[in-house]
Amino acid sequence: MKKFSEKLTRWIAYHEILAAIIISILCCSVYTFIFCGGITSLFVVVGGNIFVIYLVCRFVSYRKHILINKAFDKLDRECDPYPLYVEVSDLLKSAVRNKNTTQLFLMYKHNALTHMGDFEQAYATLSEVDVSKMSKKFVASMSILHTYYMFSLCDKMGRDSEADHWYNKLLDDYSAVRDPLTIGRVGRSVENAKLTDMFRRGEYEAVIEMMEDSTTPTKLSEIIRAMRYAKCYVGLGDTENAREQLEFVIENGGKLYYVKQAEEMMETL
Repeated sequence: MKKFSEKLTRWIAYHEILAAIIISILCCSVYTFIFCGGITSLFVVVGGNIFVIYLVCRFVSYRKHILINKAFDKLDRECDPYPLYVEVSDLLKSAVRNKNTTQLFLMYKHNALTHMGDFEQAYATLSEVDVSKMSKKFVASMSILHTYYMFSLCDKMGRDSEADHWYNKLLDDYSAVRDPLTIGRVGRSVENAKLTDMFRRGEYEAVIEMMEDSTTPTKLSEIIRAMRYAKCYVGLGDTENAREQLEFVIENGGKLYYVKQAEEMMETL
C-alpha cells in the first residue's frame, strides 16, 4: 500500500495539470448527477473546478517538496546521491514548473551529479541556472551559493584560473551582504570555500586546525571532512593518519564518488 501511495504521488507530481483536470471532471460529474442544472449550477461547477485545480496544484507543490526532502535525506544520511538525481531529473520533465522551481531543481541536480563524480555534467547543469529568475527574497543568497558551487566545481576539475575568478567573486559578493538571514544561509559555504583555497595554497596545517573547530551535522559532511583531512595529511607526508581517514571514507562513503577517490589514493600510499 505504501509503494502504491508513493507511485501515485510521483505520478501526480509529474502530471499535475492532467491530475487536476481528471479530478475536476469527476467533481463536475458527481455534482451534475446529484443536482439539477441551471445558471446557479453553472457558476458552482465553474467555481468548483477552479478551486479544485488550485487545491491540486497546492497539494502537488507540497508533495514535490516531500519527494525532494526524502531524496536529500538519502544523500545526507546514507550517502546515496542517486535518488536525488532521479527525482529532480523527473521533476524537470513535469508539465508545470515556475521559473523559481526550475532554477532550484537545476541546482539540486548539479548537487547530485557532483556527489556522483560527474563534474562535467554538473558544470553544464549549473551553467543553465539563471539566479535572476528565482524568488526575490532568495536571489542574494542563491547567487552566492551559485558562485560557491562554480568555484568548487572548477577546483575539482582542475580549472585553476576559473576557480580563482569564482573565488574572488564569491568574496566580493559576500562582503557586500548586509542581511543577517542571507549571511546565515551562505556563511558555511563561504567558510568551506576559504578552506578549499587554503588547501590549494598548501596551508595544510591551518586547514586541519580550522576543521577541528567545525561541526559535521550529517554523515555526508563527515565523509567530506574525512576526505579533506586525508588530503591534508598526504600533503604533510603523514601517511598513517591519511590512511585512517581514507579507510573511514571507504567504509562509510556509500555511493559517493569520494569512495573511488579514496581507494585510488590508498593505492598510492
